[in-house]
Amino acid sequence: MSVLVYLLHDDLVVLVADTLASESGLGPLKFVNKVFSLPYLNTLIAGTGIMDLAIDWYSFIQKSIVAKDIVNLDKITQNKLSDLYKSYKTDELSTATIYQFGFCKEINRHIGFAYRSTNGFVSEKLIPSIGIKPSDGIDLTKDQPAKEEQFEDYSKRMAIQQKYIDDQKCEKERLGIGGDLYYYILKKDVIEIKKIYEFPDKNINYIEMLNKLASRNAEMF
Repeated sequence: MSVLVYLLHDDLVVLVADTLASESGLGPLKFVNKVFSLPYLNTLIAGTGIMDLAIDWYSFIQKSIVAKDIVNLDKITQNKLSDLYKSYKTDELSTATIYQFGFCKEINRHIGFAYRSTNGFVSEKLIPSIGIKPSDGIDLTKDQPAKEEQFEDYSKRMAIQQKYIDDQKCEKERLGIGGDLYYYILKKDVIEIKKIYEFPDKNINYIEMLNKLASRNAEMF
């Protein structure tokens, strides 16, 4: 799963995501990017839930889709995401959401869409807002930043809080939040990326990943 904090504003988009990918009930699996940039479309893509879907969707766009902006991409996304999702062996608890944010020249502002497996990946247009996924125990109305410059600190605090809440759950229910936090800024013709935080248990997670990898390799021989 993931922690994802986003700010959708007419003038810009900010996304903040962690880098830990986990196996359901089995703990840390690997570190991955959960936000992907498409500069030629003035677009950022983010995924929560089944991370391979976001990665495969990004690859599919690069290999197979002809589009010129976020609006074109939105028209194509629903059916193609549904087809990709069907290729995974999933249970009712294995959900996925893809977010797409980009600049629309026709209306001269940034727009965003969400596509959820629980809703058949129907295109849902997002309103300008702050969003946090997951939102367990989070009061979205409390201490929201008044300026873009304050959003970095706000998003870091929200992510740390979400990790604390997640870590209290039993392993079977835990989403898995960790690694690093990356901060993505999208403006017209500009995409910026920077690391803003490293979770304290990153190295512990890494050692656990290596041990699992060694165990899997040993089982093969």
